[in-house]
Amino acid sequence: MVGDLAKCIRTDMDCADICTATAAVLSRHTGYDANITAAILKACSMVCKACGDECGRHADMHEHCRLCAEACRSCEQACNELLDASAETGRPRVSAPAGPAPAGAAARSGLSRAP
Repeated sequence: MVGDLAKCIRTDMDCADICTATAAVLSRHTGYDANITAAILKACSMVCKACGDECGRHADMHEHCRLCAEACRSCEQACNELLDASAETGRPRVSAPAGPAPAGAAARSGLSRAP
C-alpha cells in the first residue's frame, strides 16, 4: 500500500527533517537568536500537526501510523510550550535528548520546558 501512503510517507520525512533541524538549533550552546528560534519552533509545530493529522488518518490500519501520530502531537505540544515559555522569559529552556533519535522517533526530540 505504499502508493496509498505516499503523502503520509512524504509528510513523515518532512517532519523528521524539520524536527532534527529544530533539535540541532535549540541544542547549540554558541548563542541565541529569538527570531530564529521562534521561526523554527513554529515550523516544527506546524509540520508536527500536519504529520500527526496525516498519520492519524491511517492509525486504525497501521500501528506505526498510530505511534507516529502520538509522537507528532507530543512534539507539537512541546514546541508550542517552548514558544510560550520564550515569549514569557525571552529564552526557551531546552533539555537535550540522550543521544540521536532514530528517524521514526524524530518527533520525540526531547524538547521540553524546564520547571
